[in-house]
Amino acid sequence: MLPDCIDPEAHGLLEVMVVVSASDIVSSYGGDFYTIFEDPRLHWNSCPACRHEFPDAPAVFDQIGLELENGARALLSGYKDEYLGRKHSLLAGTNEVPNSYSELIAWLEEKHVDVYPILMDGQQLLSHRVSASSKEDFDDLWNVDKPLLSLCQEFISSLEPDVQHFVVAATLSYDLLSPMYERVCSEITYTLSDNEEILSSDSSDDTRRRFEAAIANSGLKPDVFFQTIELAAIGYTRSHFDSARAAVVRTEPSVDALIPRAATVLPAVLQEFKQDFENALDSLKAGQMETMRLIEHNQRPAKAYEADIEAQLGASLYSRLGETTRLGLQMAEYLYHINSQEPNYFHGPVMQMALAYENELVVRVIWPFVRELQTAGEEVYDGQGVSREPLLSGGKVPGKCMMLGNLARYLRKDQFMRSRISVRGFDVDAIAKDAISIASVRNRAAHDATCERTVADDLRQRVLCRDSVFSRLHCMSNAK
Repeated sequence: MLPDCIDPEAHGLLEVMVVVSASDIVSSYGGDFYTIFEDPRLHWNSCPACRHEFPDAPAVFDQIGLELENGARALLSGYKDEYLGRKHSLLAGTNEVPNSYSELIAWLEEKHVDVYPILMDGQQLLSHRVSASSKEDFDDLWNVDKPLLSLCQEFISSLEPDVQHFVVAATLSYDLLSPMYERVCSEITYTLSDNEEILSSDSSDDTRRRFEAAIANSGLKPDVFFQTIELAAIGYTRSHFDSARAAVVRTEPSVDALIPRAATVLPAVLQEFKQDFENALDSLKAGQMETMRLIEHNQRPAKAYEADIEAQLGASLYSRLGETTRLGLQMAEYLYHINSQEPNYFHGPVMQMALAYENELVVRVIWPFVRELQTAGEEVYDGQGVSREPLLSGGKVPGKCMMLGNLARYLRKDQFMRSRISVRGFDVDAIAKDAISIASVRNRAAHDATCERTVADDLRQRVLCRDSVFSRLHCMSNAK
């Protein structure tokens, strides 16, 4: 042992590292990032004796770092497989579909707790190996005030596309639902024991059940909510990570990398790749900054769009919209803006705008007519054969009858309904035309592989304006 080594224990670990394979080192220390990578690296940088005795240590650190990186990728890949397995199992058709979607969304949101530290560790390791980061850079990685996906962009870019999609979906679910989850947790009953507050043994299951119920009862249909998360994850992944994959080196260092000269040349080459990547991103920076600001860490959640929506519709009209309608419009705006860089995947905002319109149409126009029928003692009503989905069956309202396409058919063909709605002061022809048009756009978004931005823009112009399609659902004779 060199007498001038500043830390003999760390010296011993370094000595082991240069003779034992990286995989064996990682296996022996159980993936402890600091013990097998960061602490020895810092010691080598600060100890002249060890730098002299172990000149090949940087290449060894690279190998160990790569082993740890691959371990992080494997963990995320495992979570991805679990997600796909749950998705296939829950949505296979044997379960109650609404509950299945709520369960899957809840699982995604909670999985963020596992995903977050893996992404951070992976980014730290990749930053050391690719950028030859200093200790200050290493510390800044934890302290900078940047959202998770942006902060870990290099590491996420090194993942397989389906793993990237899972990571973004989990992060998006967390950003959207963490306030709801925290509220559910605050409502769990605590049991006092030995003057300490502790949760009952089944509190975890109770929290999950309550959380799933909160999602199901949030006013946003769980299946549509899940689809918008999926589509937003696809759009965000393609916009931010696809072009970056070539900039991230994922191959194991060659034998030549163990030579000290190669160990110094390789980081310089990789730094050039990284610089090229950063330069390429500059041209997209303005649009991306807005996207990241909206999607990550709830810096501008859906609720924040309420003032913009109210200004476009006018305070008078907006104040008369139902709460579920308002939430749908807020979510539509949120999804529209986070997807602003992807021109062909605007399914989410289109479907949310259509759902908001469908809800307001039902509440303000259709339900009063249906109540008239029920009050009159009608047991079955299908508009004299207008639709195969009756508005009343056995005196009750079937669930599928209130879909926008079905309602548009009644508004266009059912003369009795049209006459009763006209008596209340509504322009039935205009409402029928709106319903048919929006149903057609919604069907395209639901079934086509792509949904162009122009489609969403056209619908937004009709929905968010003073002469909005909603204005015809609030005629003056019905204003309160």
